[in-house]
Amino acid sequence: MLADMKEKRLDLRRESFKQRKPRLWLARFHHVNVHNKPMEFGDKYRFLIPLYNMMDERDICCEKSVQCGMSEWMIVSVLHEASIGLRILYVMPNIDLRGKFVKDRVDRPLKLVPYYVKLVKESYGESAAIGLKHFGKGLLNFVGSNSPAEFISYPADALYIDEVDECNQQNLEMAPDRLDASDYKYERRIGNPSVENWGIDSHYLESSQGKWNIRCHSCNHWQVLNFFKNVIEKTSDLTFRILSEDDDEVYTICTKCGVKINRMKKGVWVDTFTNKDKKGRRVNQLFSANVTMRKLVDQYSKALGNAKKMQIFVNSKLGLPFSSSENKITYSLLKKAEAGSNYTLKDSSVYMNSFQRVYVGIDVGTYYYVIVRAVLSNGKRQLIDAKKIEATQHLVNYLKKIRNTKYMVIDEHPEIREVEKIKKSVPKMYSCNFHLGRTVLALRKMRDKWKKEKRVTIDRTFILDEVKADFVRQIMLNPLDAKDIYNDSMEDYGEYFEQLLSSTRIFVEEANQNRGRFEWRESGPDHFFHAEAYCKLAEMVDPNILQYYSDKGKEFGAKTKAEITQEQRSKKELVPTMTVEEKEAIDKGIMDIK
Repeated sequence: MLADMKEKRLDLRRESFKQRKPRLWLARFHHVNVHNKPMEFGDKYRFLIPLYNMMDERDICCEKSVQCGMSEWMIVSVLHEASIGLRILYVMPNIDLRGKFVKDRVDRPLKLVPYYVKLVKESYGESAAIGLKHFGKGLLNFVGSNSPAEFISYPADALYIDEVDECNQQNLEMAPDRLDASDYKYERRIGNPSVENWGIDSHYLESSQGKWNIRCHSCNHWQVLNFFKNVIEKTSDLTFRILSEDDDEVYTICTKCGVKINRMKKGVWVDTFTNKDKKGRRVNQLFSANVTMRKLVDQYSKALGNAKKMQIFVNSKLGLPFSSSENKITYSLLKKAEAGSNYTLKDSSVYMNSFQRVYVGIDVGTYYYVIVRAVLSNGKRQLIDAKKIEATQHLVNYLKKIRNTKYMVIDEHPEIREVEKIKKSVPKMYSCNFHLGRTVLALRKMRDKWKKEKRVTIDRTFILDEVKADFVRQIMLNPLDAKDIYNDSMEDYGEYFEQLLSSTRIFVEEANQNRGRFEWRESGPDHFFHAEAYCKLAEMVDPNILQYYSDKGKEFGAKTKAEITQEQRSKKELVPTMTVEEKEAIDKGIMDIK
């Protein structure tokens, strides 16, 4: 009798807990992790409990490190919301990753957890599709961001975006529209950050910016754990000292009194901006039980002196955006471009037609962003004009006034028709689009002759690297007033400087593969940076390169398609293939191109 009463009380308490904190209830009493073990919320994962309890907020973002329990947090939340009748749209970076994620992280618990098996049986339908799951009263739709057609026609109540920075950013812009007809309109975004004010970091900066605070038991000082304040102290660019260690263990210390503190003790999430509707959280491995401080310090030590490894450490382990002067065009580089300069932009534009070799690059945005440079006899590339032009005809009129122009290159997107009109009006204009790993000139055969399409394809990272390299080699010559180009608001510098400073070159790992690539990511508008890239490309499109492709076209004329394909595979690219290390060595002058 007494045992029955205790059991009834326990059931009532669990039911009350389920009503008050349904997601945490689901995680504690039913869900299992990737190792088929019950979820833990004791001393090791205290920071997760408030995160489960905040999921009734409409707009949430989390900037996170890897291996910190956030994927299970998302999965538990979508399963709860689907069970009560909501339609879920869960966006992954691509279709392949979507398939692996669903099979490993969703299908497995749905088959193993009795409570989930029951809800699947009680669901209102069945689906053979990998990404579409009927669950309880609702529906789960897992899609890849690289296939917008998958989620364009799917109305949803809740939008979940996993690994924001790895997703197709253009397609992500359409995703919130799927919530328009819903009364719920839940939005949740998580991911490892890459660069400042881009992807998940841009959402975090727009949010309440919540941080996990813990209190020192000795001096009662509340603090946010910081690897460079609580664990190590940098003594130079390549050296550091550990603040507290013994034998094989490294400890976190209080930044105020210096005593050892338990990094996994109970804490509290504190919002920097309490009036923001979007709730943001930042999670890192300093308060995660999955990684020891010794291992974290060892990984940092191995990353010293290697920008790629350091970026991965900062992004993946500390859950922070990465920024390094080695991976950017810096303010000092832009100022060095004025060294030896004795002119202003106004002076240069007046005498524009006195230069003999002029090249133009144009990026297309709200305006046409125009960069005009002249190649001098000493090899310097002098900036002679930088403009924003609103109307297409005004741009054409401006370009026709520039004499001695060798080539011009314009961004092909997004105004393809307008660009084609410009190409017809301006004889030396080529359009450009970006393609990963390719650098080709388009050709078209008309009768027995090959005609240049006035269209070039270039690898985006390659051509932006070339712009930065020209600044590093001090080939660029800018006017004394370059800092004030389009500085209408009288800030520290104008739009030209701002847009060249906004991008960072980072290493992007391909999901589930032991490889990756370098990529430039912008934290703000970067139109003038791209205009500089198109201007550089215009200089590269010289008659010798055009003749090379023309000759190749003639050779292909008498061969079968299979023979042409085989020769294309075996021939060398216009831009030689080289390793990242070789490219960096060439830029630094350590290695010569043979």
